[in-house]
Parts: sequence; structure tokens; C-alpha cells
Amino acid sequence: MIEAEIKKDIAQALKNADRILVISHANPDGDAMGSTLGLTRIFNDMGKRASAVNKSPVPKHLKFLPGADAMIGYPADAAQFDAIVVLDSGERSRIGNEMDEPAAAHPLVINIDHHTKNTMFGVVNCIDTTASSVGEMILELCLENEWVVTPDAATCLYCAVYTDTTAFSNDATSPKAMRAAAHLVEKGADFKSVPQHVYNTQWPERLLLMGMCMQTLRMDLGGRIAGVLITQKMMAESGAGPDAIEGFVEMPRSIAGVDAAYVLREVDGGKRIKGSLRTTEAVDAVKLAKTMDGGGHPRAAGFHTIGPLEAAREMLVQVLAKELMGE
Repeated sequence: MIEAEIKKDIAQALKNADRILVISHANPDGDAMGSTLGLTRIFNDMGKRASAVNKSPVPKHLKFLPGADAMIGYPADAAQFDAIVVLDSGERSRIGNEMDEPAAAHPLVINIDHHTKNTMFGVVNCIDTTASSVGEMILELCLENEWVVTPDAATCLYCAVYTDTTAFSNDATSPKAMRAAAHLVEKGADFKSVPQHVYNTQWPERLLLMGMCMQTLRMDLGGRIAGVLITQKMMAESGAGPDAIEGFVEMPRSIAGVDAAYVLREVDGGKRIKGSLRTTEAVDAVKLAKTMDGGGHPRAAGFHTIGPLEAAREMLVQVLAKELMGE
């Protein structure tokens, strides 16, 4: 639940703002993109001039969202906006270096996030670690401040809640999240289109990459740890972009008996490794991620470490094994 005072602070801060920049972290997932597009639509329906921007292109599986075709790259001058609203980002740097410094210099940055690790970089910081998603938080702000949620905005926010709960199946799924989803459906959210595009539609390059990736599946600690690797060669040969990897970690996690699943991917020519973790209650994913320049949630987290890829795998497996064995 968002503190009542914070809700009022956000409404007051935005009251006289006309031009608003709404932005989330690079390589956006369903929550980041759905929240960005939903809040932008809500602001524009108020009569404000809001722009949805992101460093990265809209992922293929999220292009169906209303307003996705109007998503733009970074503006040349952030100072032209009266306010910057940063969503789903534990650190300001997650929006990308090109906007980090301009946002730092802006007099009105509003930070709305639900991660357990947040640097409180905003003038107003709205953090709710109990929320399933930023989409759920935006709906709460709308209800408190009587902001109108149209069917298009509701579809975007529903996508945010739906994806960050993994179709209402992970530990982020709470009665409040379910009520938020129901409320958004009542507001006209196209709830049928979300699973169809997000989980039930595939592209050839994604399936090709998935096949290559699964060839690297490795089980450790008697099957309690499972993970896969993605090399830059695989990315090039499959023709897949980074957005194609969304959800890959669910494959090793779905194996019976697995308590900790991971995907490790080469970036920056293999010098750095980007990792995704999914765990059961046996492992605190975010605790481990924080030791490796990462963050997230207890059951789902991301991190970065140094290459090469196989060495990163050995290190991660050792860490996970120690956690699972209680050492």
C-alpha cells in the first residue's frame, strides 16, 4: 500500500506540470512498458502533454499495447519537460546513460517503483515493495487521485500486473494484485489480448534461439539447480534480439525439483554476463543479486557479472549450492 501522504505529494507535484516525460528502464519488460504506456495515456487524457520514451525499442510481444506505436527514443533536451516520471527502476542509471545525467539535473523527478532495492533518486519517491507491479501502483494512484482510466490505459496496466505476476502464478500474486486486475477488467481492459500476445505468440527467431539455448541446459546439486546459457553467437545465428529472451528462465525453473533456475547471457562482446534468477523459498534471489550489481525480488532477480560465460556459470552454481545447503 502506498502511503497516503506520498499519493498526495505526487498529485500536487504533477498538478501544474503540462509536459511530462514518462520513462522506464532499458530493455523493458511487460510491467515497465505497460506502466509507461498506461500512465502516459492517463496523463494525456487529463489534457497534459505526456511522452512515453525508452532507450530500447518496444519488444515485439508488447507492440500490441495501445500507444506502443507512439513510443519515442530519448528527447534531445529533457529540460523541455516540466516533470520526469521514472517507473520500475531501482536506480536512475537503469534508464540509460544518455538520460541519467539530464534526469539528475531535472528539478522534478518522480520515482515510482516496487523493487526492494531503490536509491531514492526522485524529488518524490513512491516505493511499495509489497506491490506486484508498478502497474498495480499506478492504478492505486489513479483511484486515490480520481484520475480517469480508459480502456486503453486499463489494457496497458493489466499487462503490467499480468506479466509481473507471471500470469498470476508467482509469489507477487496477492489478493490486492488480483483485485487490481479485476478492477482493470471492469475499466475495459482487453484481458484476452494480453496472454495471446505475451505468452501464446512466437517468432521463428525466438524459437530457434530457444532450441540453441536448451542445448546448454545443465543440472546441478541433484537437480535442485538448473540453468542455460546464451552466447552472442547464438544471438547472431538465430537473428533474435534481446527482447526474444523474455521468459526463457521459466524453462529451467519449470523442471520438477528445481529450487534455483538461471539464464546467463553474454553482453559487451562476452566481457560481461547478464543473468536472470528464479527461485523457490529455499533461496533469496534478490539477496544474491545484490552481491552482483543487481536487484529485483525474493523469487525473481537480475544481475551482472564478468565473463567468460562458463566461468560465470561455475561461480553462480557454487553460490547457489552453498545457499541451498545452508553453508
